[in-house]
Amino acid sequence: MSSDSQQRGWPVWDELGAALSEAGEIVAGIDDLDEVEIAEGYRYVTRMLRQALEGAVEGSSASAPLLRLGRPETIKGPGFDNPDQIAGGAAIEAGSDYIVRGTRGAVTYLSLGTYYGRDYGQSGRSGRGGALSGDQLEYGPDGTFEIHVSAMPKPGNWLPMDPDTHVLIVRQLMLDRFNEVPAELSIERVGGAVTPPPLSRDGMERRLRGAATSMVGSIRRFAEWSREFIQMRNEMKLIDPAQMAAVHGDPMYTYIVGGFALEPDEALVVEVRPPECIYWSLTAYNYWLETFDHRFHNVAVNKANAVAAQDGTVRVILAGRDPGVPNWIDTAGHRRGTLMLRYANSQEKPMPSCKVVPITDLER
Repeated sequence: MSSDSQQRGWPVWDELGAALSEAGEIVAGIDDLDEVEIAEGYRYVTRMLRQALEGAVEGSSASAPLLRLGRPETIKGPGFDNPDQIAGGAAIEAGSDYIVRGTRGAVTYLSLGTYYGRDYGQSGRSGRGGALSGDQLEYGPDGTFEIHVSAMPKPGNWLPMDPDTHVLIVRQLMLDRFNEVPAELSIERVGGAVTPPPLSRDGMERRLRGAATSMVGSIRRFAEWSREFIQMRNEMKLIDPAQMAAVHGDPMYTYIVGGFALEPDEALVVEVRPPECIYWSLTAYNYWLETFDHRFHNVAVNKANAVAAQDGTVRVILAGRDPGVPNWIDTAGHRRGTLMLRYANSQEKPMPSCKVVPITDLER
C-alpha cells in the first residue's frame, strides 16, 4: 500500500464498522426473540446509529450550539419514548454562558435541564446540574422569556450548570399532541457563536468515535432493561429513580414499568386510580422499548383521553384487536412487550393491578 493510501485510510472508520457489528451481536445474542423482535432489533440498531451520528457528528459543537426540538418519527430511542412529548436539546459546556429565548406555547408541561454524563458507553458522573419548568419562568409583557444558562448565578430566569455539564435537554409534554402549540425556543452563546474552523481529520475521528461509543452504550444499556422488564409477564413495578436518573430521566416523573405476554385471544386489563397530577399516561412498547407506530396504532392512554369510572378508576385494555370498550391500546400484532405508566409532578404513586382475561369476555 502506498503512503498516500495509508494517509487516506482511516482506522476510525473500521472502528465504527466494528461498533456496528458489536451492536448487531447484542441483538443476535438474545436467544428467545421471535422473527418480529429480531427484525425490530436490527432496525433499532440502525435507528441508534442515526441518532448517534446526528448527535456526535452534527450536533456536538458547544461553541456554536444548535437547539433541536423533536426527532424524526422513525427514531424513537434509546428507550421508552413518549408520544405525548417533544424532546430536544443542544450541546453546551460549563466554560461558556448561554441565553435561551422563546415563547411558552400552550403545552401542558415545559421543562429545561442541564445534564452531565456524556453517554451510556462511558463511566463517570451522570446527573442533572439544574432545572427550570415553564411555571417557574418570568415572562415579558409579550409572553416571551429569556433564560440565562451558566455556572454562576444570574438575575431573572437562571438555569444552573454543573462543572461537567455538556447538554441542555428540553421536554415539552402535551395532553393533546394534535392541538397543543409547542414552545418556540432558540439558544445563543453569550459573546456570539465561535465560527468553527474547517473540519479536521482529528476532529472527525473524535466525533465518529463518540458516535460509536454512544450507539453501543445505548443499545447495551437498554437491551439490559428489555431483558429485565420483558420477564415481568403481565405485572408492573415502581422503577428505582436512580435507574432513570442514570439515563437522564426527568426527576419530576414517577415511572412504573412492566411487561405483557398475551395469546391472540387474550387481553390484559390494567386498572389504576390515577393521582391528582398535571399528566399521566400508560404506554405500550415492543421488546426494544419503542412505541408501536402511533400513526396507525393507538399506543397510549393519558389523562385527557382516558374514560374513567365514577370513582376515578381507569381500566386500560391491551389487546391485539379492538374489544369495543374504552381505553383500548393496540398491541399491533406483538405477542409480548413492555409497559410504562408515568405520573408527572405527583405526590402519590398508586400502583396498578394487572389481569389477563379472554377478549371475548370484554366483547360481550
